[in-house]
Amino acid sequence: MLFSVGSTWRGGVVPTSDDDAVIAARDTVLFDRDDTDKPTCKQLLLDPNSNLAFQSGLGRRTLSVDGPIEA
Repeated sequence: MLFSVGSTWRGGVVPTSDDDAVIAARDTVLFDRDDTDKPTCKQLLLDPNSNLAFQSGLGRRTLSVDGPIEA
């Protein structure tokens, strides 16, 4: 599931700098953006049984969180 696709997220909307991004148990999310100039999300919450990976081979990938990252 790609980070930048609405269907990846509950509610069908990609998190913004005002939102918490939650990656639930057994979910695998592939980060596919370059957010060098803006926060990706307000905070990032990762279930211990989730997986966050970065897409490779397409240039720079930068995840920027405005608050805490909890795993």
